[in-house]
Amino acid sequence: MLTEKTGRTPQDLATELAALVGLDWPWVWAGPPQGGSPAFGEWCARYGWQPQNVEGNLAVRTGTGGRLRFGSGGNWNPVTDVDTVVWDLAAATAADNEQVISAAADAWPRYLDAAAGVLGAPRWTGAWDDPDFPEPPHESYWPSRDFRLRTRRPYRFAYWQPAADGPERPYVVLDQSVSFPTWGEAAPGGSMIWLTAFRPVGDGSGRP
Repeated sequence: MLTEKTGRTPQDLATELAALVGLDWPWVWAGPPQGGSPAFGEWCARYGWQPQNVEGNLAVRTGTGGRLRFGSGGNWNPVTDVDTVVWDLAAATAADNEQVISAAADAWPRYLDAAAGVLGAPRWTGAWDDPDFPEPPHESYWPSRDFRLRTRRPYRFAYWQPAADGPERPYVVLDQSVSFPTWGEAAPGGSMIWLTAFRPVGDGSGRP
């Protein structure tokens, strides 16, 4: 038996992504005020976000039912990336692992098409073992070649360069993982699809 844990559809991804495109990104990268303060409440209210925690990396529930996590090293600001899990499939037993791989292959093009419907064609898309898999503009954006070839992660991948219609627009990455147990028969496996917006390099964030 397989269980999809997010309840999010490709159309949900498109809706969430359309909202993300319109964010004030310099404001996002500056990060939220101290958790629990009146200013923090105002910060979240700007886009109708409901905070899910007041320490660590902030997570919010959006008006469209998604969950965003603001990566900041647990320090609230500045923010370096914003991510959301859009599909999360888990097998109940190891006997279900082949179904996970099949379901992952079916899900990927549907979520990729949904993202492309909002962002346009990706700069690059492909699989973990494609010979022309791109190097990241910054080492924190996605794993190195050695890691990828050793772990098959990201298993499938697409990325978009920053749009030119506003300041500090992010690099956007859609990637799929297939957990290590999925390839064997010893334990139940799973697969996930993430959407991540990365702060662009050279924007004053301290990155080279």
